[in-house]
Amino acid sequence: AVAALPWARRCALSLSDDPAVGAAIRNALPTLSAQMPLVSATLVAEGIVAGRARFGELAGGTVVATVASIGVLRRCTTLGEIWTYGIGMLFVGRGTSAILGVLAVNGWLPWGTRTGDGEEKEEKGGETER
Repeated sequence: AVAALPWARRCALSLSDDPAVGAAIRNALPTLSAQMPLVSATLVAEGIVAGRARFGELAGGTVVATVASIGVLRRCTTLGEIWTYGIGMLFVGRGTSAILGVLAVNGWLPWGTRTGDGEEKEEKGGETER
């Protein structure tokens, strides 16, 4: 299908007619591909934490990760460095805070709670409620 649309083949990787831009994007693709498992795991963990309404933990982790990423980005000079180090740092930080959040909502950390997680709890009368 792409062969039938010559413009699609040209734009598929470069989004620009400038050969330098196309080369920079093509050179960044291996790094982007390698980061996909990290990004995916981060987004899943953030979704779990957000689903439990622990937005403060996500916000705090995102702020710390963003500040660290900005510090790294200030030293980056190429698109490859930006994606490898700057965006990588952002997702490592966000992923770490999200994983800590998942551990906390499951009660596996000292500050974690399991309230409202749907587990059965025993009442005084011996009956269980959900």
